[in-house]
Parts: sequence; C-alpha cells; structure tokens
Amino acid sequence: MDERLAADFIQQMTRRYGLAASTQIVAVPISAFSPRIGVAVTLLAVAFFFLPQPRPRYHPGEEPSLRDVSDG
Repeated sequence: MDERLAADFIQQMTRRYGLAASTQIVAVPISAFSPRIGVAVTLLAVAFFFLPQPRPRYHPGEEPSLRDVSDG
C-alpha cells in the first residue's frame, strides 16, 4: 500500500471492494437454491469492477511526481 495515500481514500476503496467481495460470497448460497439468481448476483458484482474507479487521493504535498508514475 502506498503510504502517501490519504486515509479516507483507503477506507473508501476498502468499502467498495469489500462490498463487491461480500456480494460474491452471498451469491454462493443463493446459487444452491436458485442458480439463475445466484449467477445474476455474481454478474452484478463483476460488473461493479467495470465502473470508473475514483482517482487516488494523497496526503497534501505527497502526490507522486511524473517520474514516479512512469516508473510503474
């Protein structure tokens, strides 16, 4: 984890990815009773990752330079 990232940004991303993972976990028992609904719930969780992700927010004055970004 990049230590320059703002704490609120890390919390936001944790909630977003936690919600997607929880949705996929919930889809497993649903699939046992209704496979079509289980697949639909799983596809919704996967579709979440196609949504635009928020731009990273950094601590003030600690934004990466262009050289840092190009290094990978």
